[in-house]
Amino acid sequence: MRRYTWRGRLPYRLTFDIRVVHAERLAVVEGIASGDVEGQGRWTFTADGRVTRVRFDWQVRTTSVWMNLLAPLARPLFRWNHDGIMRCGGEALARRLNARLATGVVSFESFSASGGWQKFIGNGERSRLL
Repeated sequence: MRRYTWRGRLPYRLTFDIRVVHAERLAVVEGIASGDVEGQGRWTFTADGRVTRVRFDWQVRTTSVWMNLLAPLARPLFRWNHDGIMRCGGEALARRLNARLATGVVSFESFSASGGWQKFIGNGERSRLL
């Protein structure tokens, strides 16, 4: 279990724990998130010549009442903030690996009345390449 705190451009932070539930060396890591966001994530690593593709599928919902209440109105701000956090994360990972970020981070977010914000990073054709 590892705790993360993400801070974006807006004046709030999200703190959550990730518990790894499955890992295959150099192929995939899956984890369950709990805290300010709840759900699951899957990091997939594939080789393509001299490039390693890192795909991050993230299916979570926020647990903060204030955020879920504001989400229908503040969606553009939350998306802008979220995309900035994901872009910085991709750039930081590339620096840590001494790699070049080949494409920007693409994200898709949807709001569900029953489940709050659901964030999908790298779903479908949306992927982060290193």
